[in-house]
Amino acid sequence: MELLDALRGFAIFSPTTSVLRGIARELQPREPVGLSGGGLPAAVKELMRLRRKVKWLRTFTKLYFMLDWAKAFGFASAASVPLSPFAAASSEVVYFRDRFMKEKSNVLTGFDAGEGALHVLFAAALALCPQGPRFFAIDNVDQTLNPRLARRLAEAMCAWIVEGEIQKQVLLTAHNPAVLDGLPLQDDRVRLFTVGRSNTGRTVVRRVEVSKDIMARVDEGWSLSRLWVQGHLGGVPNV
Repeated sequence: MELLDALRGFAIFSPTTSVLRGIARELQPREPVGLSGGGLPAAVKELMRLRRKVKWLRTFTKLYFMLDWAKAFGFASAASVPLSPFAAASSEVVYFRDRFMKEKSNVLTGFDAGEGALHVLFAAALALCPQGPRFFAIDNVDQTLNPRLARRLAEAMCAWIVEGEIQKQVLLTAHNPAVLDGLPLQDDRVRLFTVGRSNTGRTVVRRVEVSKDIMARVDEGWSLSRLWVQGHLGGVPNV
């Protein structure tokens, strides 16, 4: 019964920057965020509530580490921050305090901040908020992220899902090789699959296991991302 409930709630999320910024409407709302990223301010409000609990300290350390330029982040009414009323599609917005800017002039909203930060908060909300789906997918989780941030987000998502109090399962698709270097594949709860096509055009899904051959290459200094790019893991066209 629990499995059926999880399957019924399954959804594929594909965030877009314009919706995350709040300048475009969410056409498919969900909890804690819509399929395109709508409702992010409310999701950040929930993250702030969770942050007050001592047991969440380690969890939020990972989140703040990825947003290293931000002294703080949160949610606020659109009228209380420096934002054009024409830019906000909702009454609340996400804000950041930039640690490198002059105090009292360092508030950035989701409309001004780098899009990567918004995508990180979006992923964190789905992984951490209790009201989120138990089983979901994020398409192109690496979009807008630089390679180092993509790796860190993959690492954090694995920890949040595996160590979370609420049992969740997530499917992530990515095209940035750096994502692979954030996956602790020695943990059987974290699995990597390649998706390709056969000679007849059929979709082929194959699990990449940590074999002796892969470990031997890792010992020689090869990273998983390099193995993927060089075609040793599959999942890339022979071009």
